[in-house]
Amino acid sequence: SDYVFPRTINKLIKAQLKYHGGTVVGKEYVPLGETDFSKTLARISQARPDVVFSTLNGDSNQAFYRQYKNAGITADEMPIMAASVAEAELQTIGDAATGH
Repeated sequence: SDYVFPRTINKLIKAQLKYHGGTVVGKEYVPLGETDFSKTLARISQARPDVVFSTLNGDSNQAFYRQYKNAGITADEMPIMAASVAEAELQTIGDAATGH
């Protein structure tokens, strides 16, 4: 999501990755409440990262996890590490969040 918290946490993630020898292969910000992740998922599939760090918030989480699963990307291949998913959101995401 595109506001202060995700931008700040992404700077911290990037610094930690660099410290541990990792690299960022892509970064994207979307408006709060975004629900169409087709282009984002295409870029993720193309880049094939080891892990996807998600700083999405709110309803965007539900849409992202469901579309991720529907795209055939599994937690075994590319797990999602989320910085901001509330327990109530996780319950509504359901089995699409399994393994992440």
